[in-house]
Amino acid sequence: MRKRWAHKQRPLISSYRRYNNTDGMKRLTRAEQAQRNRGLVLDAARRVFLACGYHSATLEQIADEAGFSKGVVYSQFDSKADLFLALLEARIEERAADNAKVAQSLTNSGDLKPLLKHLVRGDQAPPGWLLLLIEFRVHAARDPELSRRYAAAHARTIDRFAEVLDTVAATIGREPAVSLRQLAELALALSTGTTLEQAANPDALGGPELATQLAQVLEPLVRPAAAPATPTALQTRVSAELSERLGAYTGRLSWDADQLATHQQQRLRTLLSHAAEHSPFHRRRLGGLDPSHFQLSDLTRLPVMTKSQMMDSFDDVITDPRLNRRLVEEHLAACQREPGLLFDRYVCLASGGSSGQRGIFVQTLGEYLDFVASLVRPGYAKALAAGGPPPDGLVLGIVAAASPVHSSGFGAAVAVRPPVQLIPAPATLPLAEIVARLNTAQPPALQGYPSKLAELAREQLAGRLHIAPCSVMTVAELLTDTDRALIEHAFATPVINAFVSTEGLVGHSQPGGSVLSFASDMCLAELVDDDNKPAPPGVLSTKVLVTNLHNLTQPLVRYELTDRFTSQTSAPAGWLRASVEGRADDIFHYASVAVHPHVIRSALVSQAAVREYQVRQTERGVDVACVADGDFDHRALAARLEHALCQAGLAEPQVIIKTVPAISRHPDTGKLKRFIPTARTRSA
Repeated sequence: MRKRWAHKQRPLISSYRRYNNTDGMKRLTRAEQAQRNRGLVLDAARRVFLACGYHSATLEQIADEAGFSKGVVYSQFDSKADLFLALLEARIEERAADNAKVAQSLTNSGDLKPLLKHLVRGDQAPPGWLLLLIEFRVHAARDPELSRRYAAAHARTIDRFAEVLDTVAATIGREPAVSLRQLAELALALSTGTTLEQAANPDALGGPELATQLAQVLEPLVRPAAAPATPTALQTRVSAELSERLGAYTGRLSWDADQLATHQQQRLRTLLSHAAEHSPFHRRRLGGLDPSHFQLSDLTRLPVMTKSQMMDSFDDVITDPRLNRRLVEEHLAACQREPGLLFDRYVCLASGGSSGQRGIFVQTLGEYLDFVASLVRPGYAKALAAGGPPPDGLVLGIVAAASPVHSSGFGAAVAVRPPVQLIPAPATLPLAEIVARLNTAQPPALQGYPSKLAELAREQLAGRLHIAPCSVMTVAELLTDTDRALIEHAFATPVINAFVSTEGLVGHSQPGGSVLSFASDMCLAELVDDDNKPAPPGVLSTKVLVTNLHNLTQPLVRYELTDRFTSQTSAPAGWLRASVEGRADDIFHYASVAVHPHVIRSALVSQAAVREYQVRQTERGVDVACVADGDFDHRALAARLEHALCQAGLAEPQVIIKTVPAISRHPDTGKLKRFIPTARTRSA
C-alpha cells in the first residue's frame, strides 16, 4: 500500500524544501512552520480518506502523501480519529461558507426552495465525502468518547445550517412552521439517507431530481412571516401587575425605622403563621410557637434552614399541597425555552447558587413581581425624580441567563412592556453575537455579570461595541476593582453594584459605590459566623441567613446563603447596608477563548439528578464532579456541556463527567469552590 502514494511524495517534498530554504524567502517561524505542516497533513488526509475510506486509511499513508515522517503527523494529531475530526471541522466551515454564498444570492428572490435544495443535495461535497462521514459516524457510535466529540461537531453543523436558514427567512419575510434548527436537522437527515440509497443505485428515489423533490417536501414547513408578535397573555399580565406594585414599593424607600420595623414584624408573623399551618416541614420546626406574639428579636431562636434540607424535604416545605418536586421538575424541563406558569399561577425557577448545589424555587407570579419591584425600584425612583419614567418605561439590556428557568431569563422573557422592558443578550452566547445584539438594540441602561460586562467594555474600547448607556449595573458576581475601572472607563458612567439572589435577597450600591443598601422590607438578613452567631459591624460574616417576607409559597426562614457580608455601622436603623464578598466565579481561559461559568452552570442545572457539582478546568475542556440523586445519563450531559462550550468558542472541547459521593469544602470557611481554573489561569 505504501507504494500507492510514493509517486506523490516528490512534489510535496519539493514544496517543503521550497518553503524552508532561505534563498530569497524569509524563513518561517516555528509557529508558522507548524501551522503550514498542519495544513499539508490535513490536505493529504482528505485525499487518503476519500480514496481508502476511514477504516482502511492509515497514518503512515497520510504521512507518505504529505511528504512527512509519521512523527510530524503525530506532532499535530493524537490519533487518526483526531485527524478526521479536524477535517470534519474544516468541512463544517467550508460548507457554512458555501451555504452563505447561496443564501446571499437568494435574498431577493422570496423563494427558499433553491436553498433547501442546496442543503439536501450531496454533490456540493467532494465525491465520496458523505459516505466517508457515514462510515466514521458508525465507527464513532461504538466509542462513547468519540461519539461525544462527533455529536458536538454534528451539533455545530446543524447550528450553522440553521443560521443560514434564519438569515434568508428573515430577509425574504418567511418564518418556520417548525424551528429552523429542526428544519436543518431534517435536511441533513434526508441528505444522509439519500446518499446511502443512491450509493447502491444512483437512480433510486428519483435520481438527480431527488434534491428538487425533497426541497418541495420541506418548503411548506416555511410559511410567510406573521405580523409582528403581540404580547402574550403572560407578558400582558406581568406588565399590569408590575405597574400596580412599582409606585407603592418605590415609596417604601423613604420609610423611617419605625415604619420599616412595623412592616417587618407584620410580614414575619404572617409568614410564620402561614408556614406553620400549611408546611409540614415548618410545622415540625416551629413546634408550638405562637406566631401572633412573635417579635423580630425572637428570630434567632429559630433553627437555621439549609439548601440541602430544603431540597430533601421539598414536598413538605411547599405550602400548596398540589405542588411537589416531581411536578416542578417536569415544569422546568418543559420551560427551557419558553416561560410558563405552573397551574397558571406559579413561577418555577432553578438555581445553582453561590454554593454550587442545585435548588428549585416556587412562588406565585405576584410574589415574583414583588421581587422584581424591589430590584428595579431604585432606577424607577431616579426616573421619577427626573420628571417621570419615559413612555417606554425603564429599558435595560440584560447580559445574564438565557433560559426562563433562571430568574433573570424568566424576567427577560416576560418583562417586554412598560413599566419595565428587558432586552436580552444572554451571557451564554459568543461574545460577537452579544455585541451585535447590543449594537442593534442600543439599550439606555445595561445590566449583567461583572466579568461579562468587562469583556463588553473591552469590545467598546476596541470600537466593535457602540452603545452609550446612562446606567450600568453589575449583578451575581463579585465586582473587582479592576473590572469596575474598566467598565466605568469604557461606558463613561459609574457602576451600580447589585446583589440579587433567587432566594429573594436584593441590594444595590449607589453609582460608583461599594456598599450596598438591601431591601429589608422584603427580606430579613442576619450576618453570622460559623456558629450562626451575629457578626459584629465591620467584621466579615461567614454566611447570611435570609428570611424571605414575601414568598409564602415556599417559606424560607433563616435560610443559609454562603455569601459573605460586612455590615456598616453607618446603616440607617433597620435597613441593612453592607459590602459583599464571595460571589466571584472564576472564568476559564483557553488561549484566546474565555468561557463564562454560566455557560457550564446552565447545562448542569438542566440535569435534575445533579444536586451539587464542582468543575475543574483542563487543558482542552472540563472535568465535572457531580453529587447526584440517583442515576443519570453521563453521555447526554457531557454532550450538552460540549455543545455549550463549542457555542462559547472553544474548539473540540473534552468533557469528563464523574459521580462522587461528596465534594470537599474549604477546611477553614466551609465554602465550596465550584469552578477551579488551571494554575496558568489563576496566575494570569
